[in-house]
Amino acid sequence: MKRWLCLALCMVSLLWGCQSAPETTDTSSVETTIPTTIPDTRPVVGICLPQSDGIWADRMAFWKEAFEPYGYQVQLSSAKGDVGLQIQQVEKLASTAELLIIAPVDSAALSAALQAVSVPVIAYDSMITDTDKVSFLATFDYETMGQEMARQIYSCVETAATLELFMAQAETEQSLRYYKGLMEQLSEHMESGLFTIPSGRVNFEDTAVAGGLPELAEQTLQRYLELYYTPVSQEEDVTVPVEMPNILIAGSDRIAQACLTQLDGSTILCGLGGDQTQGLSYSIEKDYAGLDAACLTAALALLEGKAPETNLEGGMFNNVKDLPCWLGEHKILYLTEETAD
Repeated sequence: MKRWLCLALCMVSLLWGCQSAPETTDTSSVETTIPTTIPDTRPVVGICLPQSDGIWADRMAFWKEAFEPYGYQVQLSSAKGDVGLQIQQVEKLASTAELLIIAPVDSAALSAALQAVSVPVIAYDSMITDTDKVSFLATFDYETMGQEMARQIYSCVETAATLELFMAQAETEQSLRYYKGLMEQLSEHMESGLFTIPSGRVNFEDTAVAGGLPELAEQTLQRYLELYYTPVSQEEDVTVPVEMPNILIAGSDRIAQACLTQLDGSTILCGLGGDQTQGLSYSIEKDYAGLDAACLTAALALLEGKAPETNLEGGMFNNVKDLPCWLGEHKILYLTEETAD
């Protein structure tokens, strides 16, 4: 009897031990989720460019990494030629960035967007006008470029010549500066009759290509050739050869390239930019790499509360104040054998 009682007690103990033993979990196969990214808490530099193609593709690549060694993160945007979009981009960055670098689509339209900005603003390539919020201007001497191009044209013309002007979009003030430089030199020769403009489009507003669109420049030149360069035939079914302008000065290489499709190769064709020069007679190359470096140096100075270095005494007036300014370098490109002397 005692033996059966001991056996029963042993069975009860075993059953109790099985029921009360703590459950264990094998964690060897359980995946632990660990955050793979850490929020970037570095101060922000905001950069707004007008486009992302052509020369702006190189600028995008440069500015994307430019501030990394100095402990800043970059928020980079392209307006795709849309001034409304750029205004939105500027307003969004204004609340978070320590400094803004803006190459404006429209030089005057950004003044309202900058009204509430309390951080340094650098205008890049083109001035931002009608505001006191801009701290620095990094640009090129477009007026001198226009003067130099006009003198080059004059030097290779010996007899009276026809001329047409296709400036870049009127919204960017550097286009107006280039036009002023051209006219400072050309107007005297237009008054003497050396240069004539058959289309009659002389004023800046009349010569600026809306939006700087190359396709619009091509269409406009085609219309000019039909209206002002094709003699009226007195006979039916007679093909009258179309004359060509002796000289065409464009406000960008892209505009010049578009006009080239309507010309026969006899026209002295002048661009601006130095980036799309095939088939052109002259262009002006702008040292954007040097301007980038100067702009970066100025930005770092402003971020430290220091006055940036300038190379233009007195600065440049933006209709409100004189902006401290750095002018980048440029040079004329001689692109055809006929004009290479």
